[in-house]
Amino acid sequence: MSTLLHIDSSPLYGRSVSRELTAAFVTQWKASHPDGRVVDRDLNATAMPPINAEWVGAVYTPEQARTPQQKELLSLSDSLLAELEQADEYVIGVPMHNFGVPSVLKLWIDQIARVGRTFSYGDGRPKGLIVGKEATFIIATGGIYDAQTQMASFNSWSRICGPYLVFLA
Repeated sequence: MSTLLHIDSSPLYGRSVSRELTAAFVTQWKASHPDGRVVDRDLNATAMPPINAEWVGAVYTPEQARTPQQKELLSLSDSLLAELEQADEYVIGVPMHNFGVPSVLKLWIDQIARVGRTFSYGDGRPKGLIVGKEATFIIATGGIYDAQTQMASFNSWSRICGPYLVFLA
């Protein structure tokens, strides 16, 4: 059975173009995967704290040596990683706000970008560890920022998110 991880990051709910488009994607995916399962993750409905020094310390502590407090600090991250690992495919709705991705999406990326889990370092470069998955990013910009347009310099998607998404390689 295939599993789709459906992630929305717009705070606008009923007025959100990216949410409308990811919902349409999910509908089409369900039609082509009648036995499939969809896991919905609304990043605005998830209390997602920013990472801090204690969180980083917990990540770099070997799992068997983590204190109960460190395990608690990483519990959300572990849950989000389990969703990624168990899904075969992802659809991620990304509205552009102030020429960047929503802060909740960046917080999610921070929680799932974990050395040894989603990426490793080899040859001095990060290498993605979650492979064989298909990711679809539905980006709603409120304008056209393609390379051949006057607004191309405002296309910050690859500049902001590209380095963080190496684990999807």
